[in-house]
Amino acid sequence: MINNNAIYNTNGNNGQMDFRAPQPMTIVRSTRHLVATVHAIVGGALVGTGLLHLILNLIFDHRAAALALQIAGGVMVLNGIIMLIIAACFRASARKEQEKRNRLRAEGTSLPAEITRIERRGAVHIGHSVSAYAECVYTNHEGNVYTVRSASFMYDDRNDHTAWVYINPRNPHDYVVEIFTKI
Repeated sequence: MINNNAIYNTNGNNGQMDFRAPQPMTIVRSTRHLVATVHAIVGGALVGTGLLHLILNLIFDHRAAALALQIAGGVMVLNGIIMLIIAACFRASARKEQEKRNRLRAEGTSLPAEITRIERRGAVHIGHSVSAYAECVYTNHEGNVYTVRSASFMYDDRNDHTAWVYINPRNPHDYVVEIFTKI
């Protein structure tokens, strides 16, 4: 469900908008945060289990079992390290996205946006959520209408969603769309 009745305030500076989150609402996490967290948990578990296999190999020095424990432990540690590297990449990407959002919040213009379409990215559901993009329309202070697209976020169709767009006043192509949902 989409709720386009966003709440915003002007601060008296030529009608420029101040960021005011629609109340009571919270920011929807990006898909990158979720992927990084899952990879970190699975990677940590694989490294831990692989190290446990290698330690068991040292304790129980049976020839046939030792080779199997060495191989299994080495494969698990290697897979775990790969998962942790992937998690670090997604975490860095999410951090870069957050830094851009913070920069545009501080330096840019914030405007309410109307969500016109939500495009689901896949068929994999996590609980009631699925990865999606939101296509939004906003009108700037001069009356020009722009269509923008959000970053990937976890969409739950049971909740109302509202969008805000933060725009660099010198470059309208430098923007971030932030999606909110009811708490």
